[in-house]
Amino acid sequence: MEQLFKKLVTIPSPSGKEQEIAQYITAQLHAYGWDCHEITSGKQNNSTTGVLLAQHPKLHSGPLILLVAHMDTVETGDTTIKPIKIGDCYSTDGTTILGADNKAGVTLLLTIAQQYQAFLGIKVLLMFTTREEKGQMGSSLVNVKKLQPDLILNIDGGYPPGHINNAALGQTVRCVECFGKAAHAASAPESGKSAITAMATLITLIHRDKKPNGTTVNVGTIQGGKATNVIPDYCSIMLECRGYTAKDISGHIVRIQSHIKHIAQTQGVTFTVTNYIKEGAPPWHTIINKSLRVLLHTSAA
Repeated sequence: MEQLFKKLVTIPSPSGKEQEIAQYITAQLHAYGWDCHEITSGKQNNSTTGVLLAQHPKLHSGPLILLVAHMDTVETGDTTIKPIKIGDCYSTDGTTILGADNKAGVTLLLTIAQQYQAFLGIKVLLMFTTREEKGQMGSSLVNVKKLQPDLILNIDGGYPPGHINNAALGQTVRCVECFGKAAHAASAPESGKSAITAMATLITLIHRDKKPNGTTVNVGTIQGGKATNVIPDYCSIMLECRGYTAKDISGHIVRIQSHIKHIAQTQGVTFTVTNYIKEGAPPWHTIINKSLRVLLHTSAA
């Protein structure tokens, strides 16, 4: 299992470029005697591969469990990851990520596939998804109802082994653009309206809005300006809001819009906000009732 994990983290798989890792997963599954094929097209969400679904030709009887792990990581794919074992854990030299999110999940699913004959009493499907970290999630393109699973377990996160998370943050992604007025920074700075200054004000206010209930907002990228001697007339940011309820997320958006209105009025700039709907995901919460506990216990056993 360790050797498999070390191999997987060295295979580049940034969001949208999962083809190489998908080919390796498919080859391993075929070697273990599993059928594996794409059930979505990469063209649907601008990825180099689709979502993979794997099934053993001899499904056991019992409840149908769908195990899911995403193939992509937050890496760029430009540098080689070299895993280093420190005690019982793996890390890197600090110049790259490790990619345990979610190569650890992929490792677990492939190990289950290899040892499937030991899992009597459970029918298992394995799904490997794309673009979980960035872009339109491949999982959003899957018709899960058609598969008719009794239980779906998404193998992800940094919780200790055995932890089951029955809630997930939803997210919305927005592009905010600010338009000011260019002017020469030395001869006529007073005639300009700095889009970067206005955006800096917005970013400061946004980060003051973080709430203790798990709701977060983050400005991930910023672009603007053309030269040091020009008052910048344009600046843009990409941000995301996350929350456990739609109300929490919409509350953040309302506050951001209020900040934008105030800054536009006081600094003489204009703003546009674009909602990247396909890159968002709704929050969800599942109640773990008695029947679900029994099913979870059966799966674990």
